This record gives sequence, structure tokens and C-alpha cells, in this order.
Amino acid sequence: MSRESALSTSSVETQRSPEPVPIHAQGASDAERVIGQIQCELQLLLAKHASIQKRIGVIKNTVIGLADVFGPDIINGELQQLLFNRAARRTPRPQPGLTELCRQILRGSSLPLTVRQVYGVMQEKYPSVLSGHKNPTASLLVVLRRLVSYGEAEAKFSERGARIWVWAVERKKQQDED
Repeated sequence: MSRESALSTSSVETQRSPEPVPIHAQGASDAERVIGQIQCELQLLLAKHASIQKRIGVIKNTVIGLADVFGPDIINGELQQLLFNRAARRTPRPQPGLTELCRQILRGSSLPLTVRQVYGVMQEKYPSVLSGHKNPTASLLVVLRRLVSYGEAEAKFSERGARIWVWAVERKKQQDED
């Protein structure tokens, strides 16, 4: 095929293209493609974030366990800042946040606790913490589930079928001793 016939063939094919698609339809398909790509990337990043958060929880529990065995002096100031993210806060909180209080309550309990029991302890010790929450029980459930995803707590069911939470580090210690 000569160069001239190739050019004339391609120009004929170009002239026979399907009916033009309206501009708004082209933009919609492009936008849908971009949204799809963004959705895939966001899902990937959220999965990585969850994995990283879980790994951070495991590392924190390991360091806390080492501190229980070898004493708190094993954790230097820089490691404390990394573990508890105190350096990232601009202003110190007057009292611990909801997540930290849930950690303290679970750590301090020798028995598994229901969300109502956690709520009761929190109301007793820190009544002002939950005062700004529309539904404090729901807020506590979110925090407790997050602690489970971090590997810091375990969720189980009691004999009565109620969901209960236990501090994972204490649970692991008991299992190791048995």
C-alpha cells in the first residue's frame, strides 16, 4: 500500500466515525472514570491506614508489656512521645480524651466490661467527658471497636449474650500464665 492510499484510507475512516457524542456525556464518562479511580485509591489507602493502625497498636502493646516486665524506665522520653503522640498536640488537654479513658478503664478492670459498665465508670470518674455527646453509649461503642481494631482490646460475648470488652494485654498475660 502506498503512502497516498494509506492517507486516503485513514481520512475515509475518520470521516465514517460514529455519530458524535454530546460534550456533557463525554465529560460524565470521564468524570465517572476519575471518580472510580479515586474510589479505588481511597479504598487502598484506607486499608493501608487500618493495617498501619493495627501495627501501631501491636507495637504499643509490646512496649507496654516490656515496661510491665522490666519497669517503666525502659521507655525513654522520645519513645513515650512517639507512642502516645504527645508531641503532636499543640495544647495539653486538661483531662484525657475519650479513647484514653476507655483504655484506662479496661486496663483497670479485672473483669470484662459491657458498654454500660464502661459508661458507669466513666460517669463516676469523669462525668464531664460524655456531657457533650448526643449519644454517649454510641460514642463509647465506636471507641471500644476502634481499640479492638488496634489490637488493644478484645470483644467477646458473655454467657447472657451481651457484648463485653477486655484489655487485650491483660488477657494475653493470663493466657501465657495458664
